Amino acid sequence: ANKSLITVVLDGAFPMQAAVAKLFGVNYHFNLINSTGMYRITEHYKYTLSAMFDTLYPDAPYIILLEDDLEASPDFFSFFSQTVYLMKKDDSIFCISAWNDFLF
Repeated sequence: ANKSLITVVLDGAFPMQAAVAKLFGVNYHFNLINSTGMYRITEHYKYTLSAMFDTLYPDAPYIILLEDDLEASPDFFSFFSQTVYLMKKDDSIFCISAWNDFLF
């Protein structure tokens, strides 16, 4: 994997998590949010998506967004590799999600 294409966006000043990102040689950014509750989550997603598409990777047609507590399955990348053509073919598709409320 090209580590320069991996970015960790932290929703606050978390130096320990930044140190782990640095240890793995990936980019990281602090999003210093002042909101709480659902507003905090919404602001963090907005910041992250804007940073990815507008600033960090403006030429990227797609991104994969993972949360810190997500446990990806062994076929995680295979799933997206096999479904990305749907987004290329159909402009009405906004996103492809691997989220499953009934996991575990």
